[in-house]
Amino acid sequence: MILIPKYRDIFTLNPVILPIGVSGRFKFEAMNKFSGKRRVLADWFSNVILDSGLNMMGDNLNWDDKCHVGTSNAAVLVTQTALSGFLANSDTVENQFPGVGGTYYGSYTWVFRFNAGTATGNLQEVGIGKVNGGGDPLFSRALILDGGGSPTTLTILADEILDVTYELRSNAPVGDVDSTVTLDSLVYDTKLRAALVTSSTYWGQWMNTQMAARNNDTAAYTGAIGAVTTEPAGTKMGIPGTSVDVTNSAYVNLSLEKEFVLNVPVDDWNNGAGIRCITYNTSLGFFQSSYTRQGGGGETIPKDATKNLDMTCKFAWART
Repeated sequence: MILIPKYRDIFTLNPVILPIGVSGRFKFEAMNKFSGKRRVLADWFSNVILDSGLNMMGDNLNWDDKCHVGTSNAAVLVTQTALSGFLANSDTVENQFPGVGGTYYGSYTWVFRFNAGTATGNLQEVGIGKVNGGGDPLFSRALILDGGGSPTTLTILADEILDVTYELRSNAPVGDVDSTVTLDSLVYDTKLRAALVTSSTYWGQWMNTQMAARNNDTAAYTGAIGAVTTEPAGTKMGIPGTSVDVTNSAYVNLSLEKEFVLNVPVDDWNNGAGIRCITYNTSLGFFQSSYTRQGGGGETIPKDATKNLDMTCKFAWART
C-alpha cells in the first residue's frame, strides 16, 4: 500500500509500499441427483494463483467467471495459463459470500455447480478462469489433493452433481510499515496499518470485483492510530461515500499494483486539532495511517477551509 497525500500544488510525500498477500483453496463435494445424498470428495486443499491470475486481478477481466476441471496430473507451473487436460467447466454459481477469519484474512467464496453428466469421469485438476476450453488465461490451478496432501483422482458418476467451492483470501498484514514524509519542509513520521480486520464489510466484501479503491469509509481522524481490529480514535471527519472523490488510474500491465487519487474538498476534513490519521478502502482490505510531526510537539497535519487535500495512493498484491 502506498499513501502520498499532498495539498494541491503545495507538497508531495514519498511513497510507502505494502503488498497484500492473496491465496486460494478448493473443496469438492458430490450429490446424487435422485436421492440428494451428498459426499465430500476432497476437503480443503490449496491452489496456486498463477502469474496470469495475479495480472488479471488488476485489469478488470472477469477472472472468476468459471470453474474448470480436468484430467491431467501434470505439475502446476505459475507460468501456465490453462488446465493441462481440460474436461469441463461451469459458470453456475449456487452461492457466494464474503467472510473473515484467522489472524487475519478476508475471504470471498464461490460455490460452482456442475450438473449431472457434465463432469463425469476421473478428475485430477481444477482451476478458476474466465473463458471456455480450459480457462485460457487461467486465474488459478491446483492438482486435486487427498487428506494427506498427495495428488489424487476423483471419480464423478453420471448421476452425480458436482459442487466445487473456491475460497479466495486477502491476508491482512499484522505488522506496521513505518516511514517518513515531508510536508511544507516539515518531516512527519508515518505508520501504515491494517484496520477492522475482523469485519467482512471491510475485508472480503469487494474481492469478487476488479481491484480498485472506494470512497466508502475513507475518512480523517483526530486521534491515535487503532489496533488492527479497530479504526483510529478521536473525532471522525467526513461523510463516508460522499465527501471524498476517488479516481482509479488504469492498470499498468504486469505491475500488480493499482494507483488511485483521493481528493478532499476545501469544506471537509477541517478540524482545529488537525489530521492525525486517515483511513481508506480497497478491494483487498481496509487500512489506516497516522502522521506525527518530528521535532515539535507531535503536531498533526493541518487542514482548513482554504485547502484541498489530494492523496495519490497505491495498493499492491502478491501470491502467498
